[in-house]
Amino acid sequence: MLVYTINKDVLSGLGFCLRLNDFKFWQLIKVSCFICLSGVLFGCASNSTQPDSSLSTISKNSNKTLNALTQQYGSWKSVKYQLGGLSKRGVDCSGFVYLTFQDKLGVKIPRTTKLQYASSKKINKKELRTGDLVFFKTGLKQKHVGIYMSQMKFLHASTSKGVTVSDMNNPYWKKHFLSARRI
Repeated sequence: MLVYTINKDVLSGLGFCLRLNDFKFWQLIKVSCFICLSGVLFGCASNSTQPDSSLSTISKNSNKTLNALTQQYGSWKSVKYQLGGLSKRGVDCSGFVYLTFQDKLGVKIPRTTKLQYASSKKINKKELRTGDLVFFKTGLKQKHVGIYMSQMKFLHASTSKGVTVSDMNNPYWKKHFLSARRI
């Protein structure tokens, strides 16, 4: 039997991402717990004991993916940006995406923004699902990458804020949006 302990900051981050006030968020948690308990008591359709790490299931399992991304955010929140960084002492945008896919989603992707862009498939912005990549053109030749969460929020390593969740409707990100892509 697996028991999960969830940090209060992770829950707050999830509530923030879903744009829920505290009351509505805790109602959602109660309903979710009821559904999970029902699955335990009355059986579950899945008999798999191995985590599914195939590329095609990331976006399809959006609840699992959103939980994994929220946990990653809670663990990396405010880690400073460092070009070429790949640790909690400092990380750049593509490094954070690389580590998140590897550590939380069990998927190996390229390390650089350029290769992440090239190895992913372009999709319409309206088709975005949890776990998709979002790219922004932030300079003449510079691109920035993040991971789409939900409701136009994405997780990324910002040069000014470190690891954070930002809103794609923010005028800066809206102006610099380049592409939505799927692994």
